[in-house]
Amino acid sequence: MRRRSKIVIASSVGVTLVVAAAGFAGAAARQDPASGRTGTMVNACTNPVLERDLWGWGPQNNGAPAARVPVKAHVVAEYAYFQSKANGADPQMYLPQKRVTPGDSWTFAMDTWVKGPATGVSARMQVDWFDEAGKNLGHDDGADVPVPSSAEEKWTRVAGDFTAPENAATANVTARLEAPAGMAWTSTACDYRPADLAPDPGASGAEPSSPPSSSADPSSPVEPPEADPSADPSTEPDESAEPVAPAASGDTAAAKFNWGAPAWTDDFTGNAPSKDWGLYDAPGHQHGNRKPENCQVSGGTLKLVSEPNRDTCGMAHKRTQTHGRWEARVKSTGSGWMSLFIIWPDPGDWPANGEYDWREHEAGGKCYTGYIHYPGHTPKRQEKLPDNCAAGGTAQWHNIAYEWTATRMAGFVDGKLWYEFDCKATEDLCRMPAGHLTIQNDDQGSGPGNSAVTEVDWVRGWDV
Repeated sequence: MRRRSKIVIASSVGVTLVVAAAGFAGAAARQDPASGRTGTMVNACTNPVLERDLWGWGPQNNGAPAARVPVKAHVVAEYAYFQSKANGADPQMYLPQKRVTPGDSWTFAMDTWVKGPATGVSARMQVDWFDEAGKNLGHDDGADVPVPSSAEEKWTRVAGDFTAPENAATANVTARLEAPAGMAWTSTACDYRPADLAPDPGASGAEPSSPPSSSADPSSPVEPPEADPSADPSTEPDESAEPVAPAASGDTAAAKFNWGAPAWTDDFTGNAPSKDWGLYDAPGHQHGNRKPENCQVSGGTLKLVSEPNRDTCGMAHKRTQTHGRWEARVKSTGSGWMSLFIIWPDPGDWPANGEYDWREHEAGGKCYTGYIHYPGHTPKRQEKLPDNCAAGGTAQWHNIAYEWTATRMAGFVDGKLWYEFDCKATEDLCRMPAGHLTIQNDDQGSGPGNSAVTEVDWVRGWDV
């Protein structure tokens, strides 16, 4: 029977992660060679072993759509981040950010496993440095580390030493695999520590003396997880299970219908939401414990993080307008939580001034829907939006847009019309005096015990 203990790892976002660890007792324990497990005893990194979700990890620059998968032969981790054989040449991934002080030297590392047609591939750690205002200060590459391709689970530590430059406040940590297209790439145990603090002895990620085993026969290798083959790094997926390609970033309503230059835009390139947003701070709210620290920016995207304890994010753009157009590139993962884009009335006189929930659905669900609430109607009157089951569902990137004018209201998915209301035919549906954009993850009864993330690549707004 597998013996378990707990490691408590301090998180940089105020959440304590309790990591289920196998085969050792305590943080200072060393690898048991007889277990056949490889990998590094992680030190301190937000979500290092992906215990609950993929928060902080993601694909970039030829990285394939990702999944969180179980693993069996790592000395600490039971889950890993997986990019499939759809990877392009030289794919990259981003890892959780790290707050830094100028002049400090850090080792940024992770354990990685590759499988595929190529041999002689290598990986390296990389860092983009940002100041407090979100300005990019430069990019550094670590040394290339050879990574053997293996059909069985085998972990190699990839590490690089970096020194934070003047004015640095945040390190955006990434990794690059130097390999041809078609490699499956799996990583876990991100490990951030001062450069002079070595990894725990005996946990270097070297090849085990015997294959990992889950049977009485020590020569029998562990079989790959018997999960959905599209999310299994050691199983060739059926072609029908390949991830659906996300919509191109250019498939927008703005481009198709010539909306012109936006009045404002946010590409979330810093390390926190900009001053243009107000972050909700309402721990006892009916839709979840609204906490600013759950509204996070990393790796070029905004993340609204909702946790099983009902901690969640809500945020409102400070620009108020009467009529307008809005578009965002967004995806959501998880379950139980509702992911919403809303035009909320100014002043916040509800229900007298209405509420336009122009994108509302369960995080990770198959279809978009929403509810447009009429101003001034008691009892409440609303228009339910038709389901729009976009390719790949809401867990894939899609471009969602909304138009509100004096004469019509319309929605769009990837540049295609989703719904349309004639404001004259629907009486006073469109007569909200003024409003502003809000983005929220809401507990509407199914949030406790579930986690979800709404991720936003960019959002733009236009005057009408």
